[in-house]
Amino acid sequence: MPKRSGWLVVAIALLGILAGCSSYSELAQIRSELIALGFDDAGVHVRHFEGTKRSEDRVEVVLVGDPMDDDAAREGAATLIWNELPVRFDTLLIEYQDEVTVASYAELEAQLGPRSAGMDDQSIIALLGAEIGAFFAALGTILVVAMVPISVLVRRSRRRRRRENREPWASA
Repeated sequence: MPKRSGWLVVAIALLGILAGCSSYSELAQIRSELIALGFDDAGVHVRHFEGTKRSEDRVEVVLVGDPMDDDAAREGAATLIWNELPVRFDTLLIEYQDEVTVASYAELEAQLGPRSAGMDDQSIIALLGAEIGAFFAALGTILVVAMVPISVLVRRSRRRRRRENREPWASA
């Protein structure tokens, strides 16, 4: 493999990682904003369930801490997800103080109004696909980077063996 093609593979892998990082940064941003509301910790997850009769795209939020009453905590989290997470989903599940609240997209729309333009453009499947693509791009980058020192060591070893295997009269 020519030297330039190795750099090309690394560049393509890095671009794949950067493309997938946007989904991670969106979820991380939502988590940070939930913590800024006063929660000790928060988890934001997206899930796609495929059944024989129907499928469901779900956003799950787990809130840790006790900064406010139950209704205010759930409403704050739902409003944040509705206004800030640019993903189309069917159901929002919020777990707070060992209680789980589930709201459908239609219920949230009736309670919070229509979402801003562009908030429903990306599907959860696309978001998950970007995460999986980023994982494999990162894995590929690691493998490519690991292959460089391995190939150098193998070449050095082969050269050394060739020198050692040469007959004394062949070098004259």
